[in-house]
Amino acid sequence: MTRCFGRCEALHSLVPPLVTYGSMSLLVFYSMWPYFYYVKGEHLVLLGVFSLWRYGWLAVNYIRALIYAGCRYPRLKRMVRELPEERKYPSHVFFVILVYREEPWITIETMQSVLSNLVDIPCRATLVVSTGCDEDDRMVTAVHEAHPVREKVELVLQRQRHGKRIAMGHALRAIARRYEDEPDSVTVFMDGDSWLEPFVLRRCIPFFARFPRLGALTTNEIAHLRTGSPWYKHWFNLKFGQRHVQFQSHALSWKVLTLTGRFSVFRTSIVVEEPFIRRIEADHILHWRHGKFRFLMGDDKSSWFHLLEQGWDMLYLPDVIVHSLESRDADFLSVSISLMRRWYGNTLRNNPRALALGPHRTGYFIWYALLEQRISMWTPLVGLVATTLLSLTRSFVYLPFYIGWVLAVRSLQTSAIAVWGHPVSQLTVPLMLYSQWVGALVKIHAWYHLSDQCWSKGSCSQEVQAVGLECRLAKWLPSWCMTVACLAFLFAIAVAQGVLTLPSPLFLHALVGA
Repeated sequence: MTRCFGRCEALHSLVPPLVTYGSMSLLVFYSMWPYFYYVKGEHLVLLGVFSLWRYGWLAVNYIRALIYAGCRYPRLKRMVRELPEERKYPSHVFFVILVYREEPWITIETMQSVLSNLVDIPCRATLVVSTGCDEDDRMVTAVHEAHPVREKVELVLQRQRHGKRIAMGHALRAIARRYEDEPDSVTVFMDGDSWLEPFVLRRCIPFFARFPRLGALTTNEIAHLRTGSPWYKHWFNLKFGQRHVQFQSHALSWKVLTLTGRFSVFRTSIVVEEPFIRRIEADHILHWRHGKFRFLMGDDKSSWFHLLEQGWDMLYLPDVIVHSLESRDADFLSVSISLMRRWYGNTLRNNPRALALGPHRTGYFIWYALLEQRISMWTPLVGLVATTLLSLTRSFVYLPFYIGWVLAVRSLQTSAIAVWGHPVSQLTVPLMLYSQWVGALVKIHAWYHLSDQCWSKGSCSQEVQAVGLECRLAKWLPSWCMTVACLAFLFAIAVAQGVLTLPSPLFLHALVGA
């Protein structure tokens, strides 16, 4: 696997975009400087206060990530290294691997990486692999039989017939029958398109022996794509780069905001309990706007919520890397929007019940991070909408001022991503703006259409329908609520920037008196 992560490589990749967009920002400010006289101070104050709050939150996360990477995480690793070697590893580890009609090269790479990692640890292993077809079975079996470590690895093949969640439930019950109450045994949840770097298991598993309250952990991710489009590659690099910073910030509070299905490690004693298995199989919510509906995807959010609800600690290991193997040839715009609908929908479906646990259960920082998830569907649009309204009604000079500001801020954010070791490019800033603005619209739609869920791969697809809401206008209710919310948002921005003026209290009093 080609090396594509590292601070030196990332800083080298930073030079072209930093020079390009930094220069563009300076050029805009320099050329428009004589005209900034027309920018009214009160509008800048309002936007400045909002920016201070929004970018202040971003700065807090960067500072917390630095503390975690520079102080907390090295101390945790030192505590793990001090464990006696015989205590670091359990006698048995388990895997739940979902392989559904993957390309043969992906299945081979994934299974090879798992088995090669098992060479380095003194544990027996059970691999429960849920497959989608006979070809998947042949690929998985062939790799297992050809690998030298097969003698200590039990391979269990199961067929996915009713979706991913049911398959995971069957896999967990197979593990429960083999589990022997070993307190530090772990179960790895991973997708069939994840490739483990060498020594991933060796570095992850001892954390559970050292920290008894640790329920699960997840790791850093890098995208490895076969595609003819550079947009996919750099979009995934941006996504994982932003995730890398946020997860380190969250882990400072012994929590993360998702236990990714790509690769996460759980304490086995948790995942073999019937409440956990039932939540994975049949997680659902009852919502006043939609009725009752089950979750189609988002099993990683269900497992995360279960641990959060039960008060377990969670960790992020920033220097342990798992690669996502994918082939993407479809239109970038349609695929990216589809992926964002799935990701943001899964997050927002879990958000209300996670917030309802309260800050005493989640911790105050994590509770505010959950609250910010709800707010962040609107905040990225404030500057864009306010600038557009001011440019149309006050002065055109607001638009270049906003463009210069956006380019300057995104150049700084791109630099931060590169400093953390994730590569960037000339496409990073445009993709950052695309993810911010289009992503905000997708979040708004997802929030008001929580029950809309669809999954497809090749010729196979699944959908979920809500039940229990018998109101005649029930199917129109989500769209109506979303329209009202968007109009209220536009109205609030227009009033705040003075584009619209509310009637004075004296006028209203006179109108009522008349």
